[in-house]
Amino acid sequence: PPRFDEHATFSSNYELRIYTSDCYYLDENNNWKLDGLLFEPLTNRYQTQCLSIHLTTLDVGSSSVKAGS
Repeated sequence: PPRFDEHATFSSNYELRIYTSDCYYLDENNNWKLDGLLFEPLTNRYQTQCLSIHLTTLDVGSSSVKAGS
């Protein structure tokens, strides 16, 4: 890599966000579970697509966290 003899300063104005999403179902003991649920390829930061191998009611949880918060 090139070497610099002078001190360099870099600054940038940006915001980093972390997006998470999960699929859940409520089991017979009222516990949220995610086994048997899969994410589909269309899952992104705007939508969550879930696939279930069992017949249960699903819920989708998502969150957006500003990095450094």
